[in-house]
Formats: sequence, structure tokens, C-alpha cells
Amino acid sequence: MTGDWTMDPNTLIELRLGRVHRTVAEGHGHEAIVEVEELLDQHPNHSEGLFLAGQALLSVGNAIAARSALIQCLQSNRDNPAVHLALAMAAFECADFQRAQQAIDTACREIPDSAKAWFYKGLIAERMGCVDLAESAFATAHELDPDQICLPLDEEQTRWDEALQHALICLPLPFQVFYREVTFEWYAFPSIGDLCVEYPPLSPMSGALYQGKPPREEDPWQHLPTRVRLYTGNLKHHLIDLPTIEERITCALVNEALSWTGTAAENVLTD
Repeated sequence: MTGDWTMDPNTLIELRLGRVHRTVAEGHGHEAIVEVEELLDQHPNHSEGLFLAGQALLSVGNAIAARSALIQCLQSNRDNPAVHLALAMAAFECADFQRAQQAIDTACREIPDSAKAWFYKGLIAERMGCVDLAESAFATAHELDPDQICLPLDEEQTRWDEALQHALICLPLPFQVFYREVTFEWYAFPSIGDLCVEYPPLSPMSGALYQGKPPREEDPWQHLPTRVRLYTGNLKHHLIDLPTIEERITCALVNEALSWTGTAAENVLTD
């Protein structure tokens, strides 16, 4: 018998896809991106590869690239509701609410038992000013998966100022000092201008955003933001790892202080 043995190209693709599926499922987004990029280098329009690329990119916070991959994937997968759901999530994170709304409407229609789809429908409806639709979507999501999705807090009955004062007391000492002279303002949601002040856009789910630009030459711990905006529409949503409103405010304020100062979390946070 002569000739070199070679593996069937389709088998190679399936093996690579299997590795990508595993790394995505295990939460290793960066590893998955490396694997799927090698596949797409050879097969740029591979629909499953594009879908997995979108999922992996979204898992590492690269919503812009995820949206691009999923838009391309949708060209040959318009009947796949999972692609519409993933695109809705990516577009939402890009503050591309019109595209997100179109995609989530399809996802909820085609997979009506998906709690995640209904939850994102609620988030998107909030941004579009459709309050009743948002409440209905959140109720459906909670009914479908009560263990993972909680109903949002009643904003009118939440003692926001009291929660903020408690959160400030609970901050690590460096952040208590940082916020001592900062003015706080309450808003429902970040505006498009708030989100697009940077590129890529900031997450629409931000609980707080500082106003102003960090100093380039002076000490950022001494030259503070003019004010910090807190967003009740985002903070009202229950997070599994941050169940109380005080914890959510504390986390949001810590993230903003770290971002403003350019400080690594391990340098100022202790267990």
C-alpha cells in the first residue's frame, strides 16, 4: 500500500468544533476563540463556526466582534432561533437596541420556553420605553425559570438613598475616601451618550458610571470625577452573586473607582 494517510477534512472540522463546544461550555472563552479562529481562517463562512465565535466573543466581553460574527452567521441561519437570541444579546451589549429588538422578537416567538430569551426581551423593552411589555416579559422569564431569574425590585418602593449610604459605609477604606467628595445622581438607565462615550460602548447594564475623564498626568486618586450616576433600572435586577441592592451598589462603585484610577483590584481589595 502506498501514499500518505490523511484525515478526511470534514472529520478535522468536526474535531475542531467539538473542542470549541467544550471550551465554550467550560467557560474558557479565550481558548475557544483561538480554536474557532483557526477554523474560520480556512472556512470563513462556516455557519456553526461563526455561531460559536459569537458565543465565545460574547463570553469574554467583546460584543462588537460577537455581533459581527452573528450577523454573518444569520445570513445562512435565519431559521435558527438560537442565532437570533445570541445576536439579540450581543446587539444589546453594543447598545444597538433596534437590532436587538428585532432579534429577540424572533427568538421569543420561535423558542417561547426560553427564560433567557424572555429576560432579554424585558431588558430590551425597558430601553425602548415599553414598560408594560418589559414587566410582562420579566414575569414570563421568572415563571419559566424561577431559580435563576428573579423579578426586578419595585423601584418606587426601594429606598435608594438609604441603600447608597449603607453601600458607601461598606466600601473598602480607599474607596470611602475616594467617594467622600463625589456627587451622586440617580437615573433610570444610562443614555446612549453615556454608553458611547467610549468605544466599544459601555455595557447597558452598568449600575454606575462616572462623569468626566480621568487625569492623564495628575494623581487620579486626588483628581476625582465630577459626579457619578447610579442607574436604578439596572440595579433593581437581582444578580445571583449579588443578591442585595447594597451589594450591587457597592460593586458598581468599586468598579468605577478602579476604572477611574486604573488600579488593579488585587492592590486595594482584600478577602
